[in-house]
Amino acid sequence: MQVALLILTLFHEHILFVAQNHTQGRVRCMLFAVSGQVMPIWLAPNGGVHVDDLDVSHLFQNGYVSYRVTTFPILGCAMIGHWRIFVTVNPAKAGRNKAIKAIVGRRWHGNVVFTRYSNGDTGTSECLEDVGKSSLDFIVPFLDAWIRERQSQTYDPDTYRQAQVTAATSEHASAGSTQGRDKLTSA
Repeated sequence: MQVALLILTLFHEHILFVAQNHTQGRVRCMLFAVSGQVMPIWLAPNGGVHVDDLDVSHLFQNGYVSYRVTTFPILGCAMIGHWRIFVTVNPAKAGRNKAIKAIVGRRWHGNVVFTRYSNGDTGTSECLEDVGKSSLDFIVPFLDAWIRERQSQTYDPDTYRQAQVTAATSEHASAGSTQGRDKLTSA
């Protein structure tokens, strides 16, 4: 009887957890803002077919590109959990990101948004899970490696846009640690 009650309680808590996080159809992401703040934000889907097609247009006035990252940048080792990173499509028109400069000491233009997939197993249906502040322990070195990898490939604000557009328009771009469906949108 106690085991059944424990299972029912855990099941009930799981339902409450899911309901609290997704009642409004939103997911908590982590924003590294040009203003210098690092903060959680709630984003809703665009209503598209893909669960990771989030409405981030208000964060990227000049358009954005997103990447699904399945391997740890530079190291190339597969990650159990996958991440999606949203960045500006036109860094030359975006302000310098003070948060990234302060935290990892690297130059970057435009906001950066992180979201996390709840299951890296491609055999199951995908969904996004909330990114908590405790994830910063992983996100900061991950971001540093991702930016270092990007900048070693090409990062000149004047030519970066062309490199991003080329990577994003290929059906399955595999620039560095980025794999899968890349998304490019313009404002």
